[in-house]
Order: sequence, then C-alpha cells, then structure tokens
Amino acid sequence: MGRRRTSTAAEKPTIGQLMRAARVARGKSQAAIAKELGKTQPTVSEWESDSTLPETRDVRAVAESYGLHPMQLLPEPRAGRAA
Repeated sequence: MGRRRTSTAAEKPTIGQLMRAARVARGKSQAAIAKELGKTQPTVSEWESDSTLPETRDVRAVAESYGLHPMQLLPEPRAGRAA
C-alpha cells in the first residue's frame, strides 16, 4: 500500500490539502460542494486527495465554492520547464 503524501511546516500544502482545509473552514461537506458545482461527491474527494485536479474550465467556479482564488487551484510549473 502506498504512502500518502502529507506536507510538513516547511512544505507548501498540496492543492487537495488546501481545498479540504478551505471546505472545512467554510463548514461545507464534500456532497454540498459537489451539488453546488454539478459534480459528484467522489469527484470532489478525488480533488481533495490529489488524485485529480478540477478541469481548467471549472477552476473559477470551484475556487468560488471553496472561497479560494483561482490561481490557488493551478499546479505550479515544474522545475526545468519553460513557463
């Protein structure tokens, strides 16, 4: 069984960790977020576990539901790749 990556104080939280923390802070369930966005609860769970990311076309609506800025939901460029 694989290990789940968690962030330390020195590491930046993953997008999924950020999403989960924002959702919990807003007092919402995964099911409530899913309903707002027309998605399924398993889809929201996949985002929060860093299994998948929201589709680019959905980032603005997802960010609004979570109370985040859309840029917070975009992966950072990898080192060694041109921006």
